[in-house]
Parts: sequence; structure tokens; C-alpha cells
Amino acid sequence: MIGYYISSYFGFYGLKFISAGLERVILFSYPAWVVILGALLYKTPVQKQSVFALLLSYIGIVIVFLGDMKGLPVSAEV
Repeated sequence: MIGYYISSYFGFYGLKFISAGLERVILFSYPAWVVILGALLYKTPVQKQSVFALLLSYIGIVIVFLGDMKGLPVSAEV
């Protein structure tokens, strides 16, 4: 329950600085971290489909981020 509270708090706090769309894209890129850490820590081979999916997801993140840059600066008022 404490972890959910902290996660929600930081999620809403982050919305002061970036758009909701960018925040969601970054949040749901966690499978990329699972693939990367699995390859590094457990020495599992990374499949070609995983590499393609990682590239595609990070290209999407860059596109959303560049589109979000038009709205800068973001006010951090409470």
C-alpha cells in the first residue's frame, strides 16, 4: 500500500513538469528495462524481435518528447 501511494504521488508530481502523454509513454517503457536488465544480470540472449520492439518503443518516446518540447517552459506552480 505504501508503494502504491509513493508511486501515485510521484506520478502526479511529475505531471507538473511534463505532459500526461509523455509521462505515460515513459512509464510504459518498463518492458525495455526488463529486457536490458535480464540480458545484463541473467545473461539471457536478446532476441531480434525484442531489439526491434525496443527500437520502436524508444523511437516513439523520442517522437512524443519532441512533440512535447513545443510546450516549454512548463510552469511548476502548485
